[in-house]
Amino acid sequence: MTLLFQSPVVQWLRRRRFFFWIFLFVGFSSLLVLRLHLAYHDKFGASDIEALLKAFVAVVILFISSAGIYSLMDNASQWYRWDQRIIESQIVDDPVALESKIVGHDDDQSLDRLVIYFDGIHQVDQTQPPRISEFLQILSDRLPGGTRLVKDLGTYAVGNTSVVKDPNIGRVIRPILKLRDRTNSDLIKIIAMIVVEVSNVIKVGILSDSRYGPIVKFQEALKVYALLENEVDLNSNAKIFLLGYSGGGQMALGSATYLAKLCKRDIVVITVCGVFSGNQELSQVSSVISIIGSKDPVSYLCRYLFPRRFRLSFSQWAYALRKGKIKRIYVDGMMHNGADGPFDE
Repeated sequence: MTLLFQSPVVQWLRRRRFFFWIFLFVGFSSLLVLRLHLAYHDKFGASDIEALLKAFVAVVILFISSAGIYSLMDNASQWYRWDQRIIESQIVDDPVALESKIVGHDDDQSLDRLVIYFDGIHQVDQTQPPRISEFLQILSDRLPGGTRLVKDLGTYAVGNTSVVKDPNIGRVIRPILKLRDRTNSDLIKIIAMIVVEVSNVIKVGILSDSRYGPIVKFQEALKVYALLENEVDLNSNAKIFLLGYSGGGQMALGSATYLAKLCKRDIVVITVCGVFSGNQELSQVSSVISIIGSKDPVSYLCRYLFPRRFRLSFSQWAYALRKGKIKRIYVDGMMHNGADGPFDE
C-alpha cells in the first residue's frame, strides 16, 4: 500500500487534489456497491457490470450535485464582507469625496433608464454565447435615447467575475475547464457544461427557499449595486429595469427588492422564458413583465412546480398577480432555447 501511494500516478493526483479526491470518492463508492452486490450473487456476470455502471453514474451525479451545493458556501462567506463594504460606501459625509465618487459619469445627466441583463444557467463569466451577445448588441442599438444596457454581469459568480474564480466551486470547475481546453474532447466539454449548469441551477433553486434564499438574493443585489456604482451615477433618477433570461429571471426577481432598497427607487423586472418561483419579495417592484413562449415547456412547467405561483395562494406573487402587477406576454411558436428560442433571428 505504501508503494502504491508513492507511485508517480498517485503523486500526480495528490498534487491536483481535486482529481485525487474524485477518484478516491468515486472508486471507493463503486467498489463498496460492487461488494454489496456480489454478497448476494455467486458469480460475476453481465448484470453485475450493469449494476457497477449504474452505481458509478449515480456516484458521479451525487458528486456533481454536491459540488453545486458546495458553491453556496461562497455566497455565505461573502455576506458580511459585501454588506460592510456597501454600507460604508453609502455613508459619505465629505462633499469632496462625493464629487470624486461620480467623476467620469458626466453622460449620466441625461440617463433615464438602466437595463441590467441576467443571463441563463449556462453562464460561466461576464460574457454570453454568440447568439445572445448578438441579440444584446441589437437591443442596445435599438433602445431609446437616455437608456444604458449593462450586460457585463457575472450572474452566478460570487464576485462580478467568473464562477471559475469563486473560492470553493472554482476548485471543482477549474481543473475540468483546463482539461477541456487542453484535450478539446467533446466528452470533457459536456462534463464541464453539466458541472457549470448544475452549480448554477442549484443557486437558482436555493432562491425559492425562505431560509437560505436571502443569502443568494442579497449577495446578488450587492453585486449588481457594486457594478452600477462603478459605471453610472446612482444619484441620478434613472429608472432601473432587470432583464432576466431563463434562470436569470429568478436571480433578477430575487435580488430586485434588495437592489431597490440600495438604490432607493422602484424596479421593473422583465423575464424572458423565465424560470422562477413565487417566493419573491415584490414590495418595491413596480411591475413584472413575463415573456413566455407558447412552445416553452420549461417556463410552463415552472408555473405548476411552485405552489406559491398559484393565483389562489397567499404569497406576494399571487397578490401581485391578482392586483395586475404582473403582466404575461405570450410569443407564438417560441421555445425555451435553440433555433426557435428567444434569441433566434
